[in-house]
Amino acid sequence: WLKSVPDVNERLAAINPRRRVDRSKSSDPNMPEFPGAVFLHHLGWKTAQVGAWVGCGVLAPWSWLKGSSKGPLFSSVMPRYGAPLMAAGYVGGIAYGYMMVIANKGPDPKKGFSTEEVNARALQIVNNETLQTKNDFVTSGMVGSMLSAPAGGGLLGAAAVGASAGYLAYLFSYGTVPTLKSEYWDEIKKKIPATPAEVPKLGWAGTALQPPLMVQICTVLPSIGLFFVLRGAKRVGGSAGRKVAMRQ
Repeated sequence: WLKSVPDVNERLAAINPRRRVDRSKSSDPNMPEFPGAVFLHHLGWKTAQVGAWVGCGVLAPWSWLKGSSKGPLFSSVMPRYGAPLMAAGYVGGIAYGYMMVIANKGPDPKKGFSTEEVNARALQIVNNETLQTKNDFVTSGMVGSMLSAPAGGGLLGAAAVGASAGYLAYLFSYGTVPTLKSEYWDEIKKKIPATPAEVPKLGWAGTALQPPLMVQICTVLPSIGLFFVLRGAKRVGGSAGRKVAMRQ
């Protein structure tokens, strides 16, 4: 049935992750070297994050609260649910991309998934600053979670928990903080002395290199608070899991 789809071989060749871009037809320096790989990884990475969120943020707490999953919530239950769903999400996203290409179900079926269209999509992905910023947060959360994972724990499960925490940090930084700044910054700015001479020096760098007070509050305090919240929740999860095990 593949032969019944027009130009299916050309579309599959366009998303081939090993296909190199023809630099003679693209002068943009941001054009990725392997557009097909960027396109497929984008689809897989999006669904992998959804899988991690569903596993760590929905199924794991629900199972832990019911008492059907024993052990600490953050270090045991969440990785156990997040790892398989994150892996399945990544594989499923790539498979979905291949199915779209084979069925020619893109935004514009007349253009299809030609080499030029895949190149253009890959260029849009790498030039999307919002998307890349979110991916940076998620990747940072994954790396930090894997480095702090307990000995013998699964790295994929730790990566799923870190990905969920990184995305939560992204939403807080680019959703909550700008909202607080837009609502309260004008009032706080009025209380800041206008002349630098009236501003007390903060640290060895003095006032010249110090960011505004609101920026310091919005960047430092949430990080400290999130650290202690996660640490406390981890301890509570561990003690609650032990209590459930003792009762049974």
